Parts: sequence; C-alpha cells; structure tokens
Amino acid sequence: TDAVHIATGGAAPMILDHISGDYRETRLNDIYHAARLVDQLDHIHFFSRPMVARDMPDIMSLDLNTAYACLKGTGKPVSTAVTDPLNLPPIVEMVTMIAGSEQAFRERPFLSLNIN
Repeated sequence: TDAVHIATGGAAPMILDHISGDYRETRLNDIYHAARLVDQLDHIHFFSRPMVARDMPDIMSLDLNTAYACLKGTGKPVSTAVTDPLNLPPIVEMVTMIAGSEQAFRERPFLSLNIN
C-alpha cells in the first residue's frame, strides 16, 4: 500500500506551560490533553505518547497511567512505552476490558507498546 500514516511521538520531560509561560516538568494530564488534541486532528492518524508523566510516583504508576491517559484521550490507535515487562499484565487487563474481550482486542488492536 502507498498509505502514509502520521503520528506524534517523543519523550519530552519538560513543557512550556501555555498559561504561565514557564517551563515545567510534564505531567500525566499533559499526556491526556495532547491525546485529546490529536483526536481532533484529521491528518494525524495515531497517537504516540509525546512526553513523560514526571508526576508519577513509581514505574508501575507511570506505565499503567500513561497507557490509560493515552487511551482515554483519543479513539485513535495508541503507541506508548512500558519501562518494565512486569507492568504488562495490568495494561493487558485494561485493554481487554476496553475492547470487551481478549479476542476483540486481538481482532482489532488499538494499543502497541515499546518495552524500554
């Protein structure tokens, strides 16, 4: 196929706050709002986490909540990272619940993961 698909992406630890004008650490809510923005942009075809939620207390919270914020913010396919493979089971459980069943997710996957 000749189709070209455009996505976001990155792992920015800092963001320019559009309200205060100051640079600050990125937060989970920033990921969610970026996903909401991408959801409205017709020429961006999937959402890849563009920043790191620096407000998460541990790696499990980071991985699980990042996946949730991405999926909650957009109906487009999502790509994000998992820091530790041991954090996969709750993410698999979450996407299974969202899809309705494991089979439904396998038939129409909407999340891909990089394991760093």
